[in-house]
Amino acid sequence: MAVIGITGAAGALGRRATEHVLRSHPPSEVVLLSRSPNVLRRHRDAGVTVRHADFDRPDGLSSGFAGIDVLLLISTDAVSRRRVQHLTAIRAATAAGVKRIAYTSLPNADGEFPARLRTMAADHASTESALRAEGPACTILRNALYMEGYADTWLLIECVDQGGDRFHRLLVRDLFGGGFAIGPGLLPQISQQGNVAIITRPAS
Repeated sequence: MAVIGITGAAGALGRRATEHVLRSHPPSEVVLLSRSPNVLRRHRDAGVTVRHADFDRPDGLSSGFAGIDVLLLISTDAVSRRRVQHLTAIRAATAAGVKRIAYTSLPNADGEFPARLRTMAADHASTESALRAEGPACTILRNALYMEGYADTWLLIECVDQGGDRFHRLLVRDLFGGGFAIGPGLLPQISQQGNVAIITRPAS
């Protein structure tokens, strides 16, 4: 069974992905990476490997990725600097021998996007390009925006999505976490570089 690594494991999405992965993987084959590893003490006590990883500090980052077969690279929220952060992580993971990186991107990241979201989309497009140019095999997880972020307004976000319409179906983080948990068992069987998976709510 492949060893699964999850970055940002102490964050909202990382926690959910971890819970789902641990339902199908033994703790000894899961590696959690975070700038705040002490937050993950409960998992460490249960036998999960927990390591410090800070994308702003590349020294020693490769050792944090050592022994990982499939890495879930969760995009950071540092919009002003995450292109560099992601590239640093990709290079470190490649140097460590990670076989596949699954990256949390955005629907239609490399296509048309409303001006107010273009900066965010450009970050993801840049990371996707870096993965294909410098990384190992990769799976691009173009997951929808999270419903939790819009719970107070309940607005329907209008944008061009991968489905060909202009309505972005919001996603709950737990659904994405479950989707990734299913994915690792399939990832080693995917041979084509740069596979793209679209993760969103089904149309009602």
